[in-house]
Amino acid sequence: MDNQSGGYLSPSKETGLLLILAIIQFSHITDFVIMMPLGPQFIRVFNIQPSEFALLVSAYTLSAAFFSLSSAFFLDRYDRKKVLLGVYAAFLVGTGLCGVSQSFYQLLAARTVAGAFGGTVSTVTFAIVGDLVAPERRGRAMGILMAAFSVATVVGLPLGLAIGAHFGWHWVFLSIAFGGVPIAFLAMKVVPSVRKKLPSTVSVWREIGGILVDSGCLRGLAFIAAVMSAGFL
Repeated sequence: MDNQSGGYLSPSKETGLLLILAIIQFSHITDFVIMMPLGPQFIRVFNIQPSEFALLVSAYTLSAAFFSLSSAFFLDRYDRKKVLLGVYAAFLVGTGLCGVSQSFYQLLAARTVAGAFGGTVSTVTFAIVGDLVAPERRGRAMGILMAAFSVATVVGLPLGLAIGAHFGWHWVFLSIAFGGVPIAFLAMKVVPSVRKKLPSTVSVWREIGGILVDSGCLRGLAFIAAVMSAGFL
């Protein structure tokens, strides 16, 4: 299914799209939040210090931030569906590498890879909503995607810990990686192609500059930063 820029989905078609995007969000956010409670296991298994464990957590976050911002300079020129499937597949590979890691440095590298593509997955899902959901329903759609964060914390976190308690920490990540495969195939069927026709004169730097001087955008970014900071504090 193709969808040129400017064509919004009907409410009935939005439901399936939002469901699969929320599931994708759930899987990669669960992969992110599961690290903190696994800390004691990693410290014991790898014989590392708490400061070294902090590197495992921050590697994902910093990698996600860097690659998500970097992707703004080129991803808009590609089909959103292909980008989503590509970065989600790469995220699953990175998470799978976490599951087969045998040392601290292997896990650190794998978390960096998972973060690079997991963070980009999130940005692409929101971009798809912005392209396909009509403005009058877009706020609700964004809220559904944001709710995946809470669901991952309430459901994904204890489920992951239960898997870790019974089968070991390796299977926490392997279950996310294997479980994401059918999700990717479902997304292939449900998510429509979105081809952005951007003029060659569009300047990404000018677009970013416009965001940074727009008071409404800045208030929105500040609000999101406050919510996320409060949650992690």
